Amino acid sequence: MRPFAQLPIFAAWFCLLALAPTARAEETATPTSHADEAADEGESLNAMVADLEGEHATRRDDLKDPHYLKGVYHFMNGEYDPALKEFLAGLEDNPKNPYLHYSLGYTYYKMGKPSLAAQYFDSALQLKDDEAIFHYMAGVAKYDNSDLDGAEHAFNEAIRIAGPSQYAESAKSYLQILERQRQNHSVKAEQDKKWRLKTYVSVEYDDNILLTNENLVVNGEELDDTDTLVNLFLAGEYDLWSKTDRRLTARYAFFQSLHDAIDQFDYQRHDLGLGYQQYWQSPWAPMVFGLRYAYYWDLLDSNDFQSTHNVFADAKAFEAHNLATAFEYHYQNISAEDDQYDYLAGETHNTDLSELWFFHDKKGFLQCGLRFGKEDRDDQTGEQIFFGRTRFLRLVKVERRDFFRSYSFDQKGIYLNAHVPIYDEATAADFGIEFLTKDYNDDDILYLKANKRFSKARNDDQQRYTAALSRQLNDHLALGVQYRHVKNDSNFDGSDGEPDRAYDQNVYGLNVTGTF
Repeated sequence: MRPFAQLPIFAAWFCLLALAPTARAEETATPTSHADEAADEGESLNAMVADLEGEHATRRDDLKDPHYLKGVYHFMNGEYDPALKEFLAGLEDNPKNPYLHYSLGYTYYKMGKPSLAAQYFDSALQLKDDEAIFHYMAGVAKYDNSDLDGAEHAFNEAIRIAGPSQYAESAKSYLQILERQRQNHSVKAEQDKKWRLKTYVSVEYDDNILLTNENLVVNGEELDDTDTLVNLFLAGEYDLWSKTDRRLTARYAFFQSLHDAIDQFDYQRHDLGLGYQQYWQSPWAPMVFGLRYAYYWDLLDSNDFQSTHNVFADAKAFEAHNLATAFEYHYQNISAEDDQYDYLAGETHNTDLSELWFFHDKKGFLQCGLRFGKEDRDDQTGEQIFFGRTRFLRLVKVERRDFFRSYSFDQKGIYLNAHVPIYDEATAADFGIEFLTKDYNDDDILYLKANKRFSKARNDDQQRYTAALSRQLNDHLALGVQYRHVKNDSNFDGSDGEPDRAYDQNVYGLNVTGTF
């Protein structure tokens, strides 16, 4: 046999396979719309020559078909229509030649017809499923045809069969681009959606703190030092008006809390509001502004409890190097809806300023911030209500009268939060630490001892530690567990006959979140 007898066969096969496109993140060439979209994120695709073991190719009798060789000749000269005719003629004579199916698929792909190309790549795989290039090009065609699931399967098969090779690396790059493509589609679909719904159900168990030195009796029963809280939250939003860079949204939310230790304590909140969000490309950095008004109507044991006017303002600037600066302000004006709850009337101001550092492709973040606040409440009833949990989730009216308990305080603190994706990125861990100081104003606190009123400046130092683990089950449901420890140090230690405000609290929770 002459030494170069197999050269035309090898050259034809090598040319068709070598021209198959491969993906590289560092290069910037692609004819497809999907790749253009990926390139906007810093990803790109580029065609390059790959070595596909030419010596093995020369031993394949499937490549000796004359129609195949003529088709390759036309293909290499950019004559795609004559190439198709030759490949189709060869397929009539030899319908079980997988390389003719592949060549037809690749020619259709070069002609900008990924749907037809994918059909022929699949038919080639039905005849020969151990050829990595067949899987790879099937993935490319399906990707360009927006069949993301089919493309993912084909690329994974190409990686499995090819082993360490340029095509395996290219398939991995395509998979990374494909994942970003999915995320972009998901974000765009979420942005285009006019309505959003979120549900949250949690069960919490804590070693409840008692704010008196003696056991507390309510309705003739002594309160236990542990209890369970069941929370239900349902919120719906609807875009009244939206543009690319701004949005006006109406919102309604319902919150229900049931307590097992205070005679089935029943707390409800109805939240009705209006929010505006604005995106702005400033000369320094992209920015997002938000302004929201919310009206809270609260009920306690089915009785009108309090109403609150809320104003929320926030701004976030996205800087270089995955950094962002955030500002948040919350104002509350609280009105009591019943005489026995006048103690709750007043107003609060809370301001947060924080810096965020994003990592892991912005799926995780570290946040460090400062918190400042002021609270001012009035009591006109002569009855005392104890607060065993923040945000009024646990309230106990104690049978002690003939004194008033108005108060105001300033607070300041520092906090650190972290959100860390782990495992397969559907699982995440959250951690938080906060140190908070509350300084009560001396003249606004009146206490009763031996039937005499007196004032005393109260100071609290609070530490909060939180840890949570969540798992995204699918696009709509997530499951989570959390632990929270609160330690409150106070100069009120019970020695004055007043409630002991120094305590340790441990809260354990389980929650399910749904978003639609």
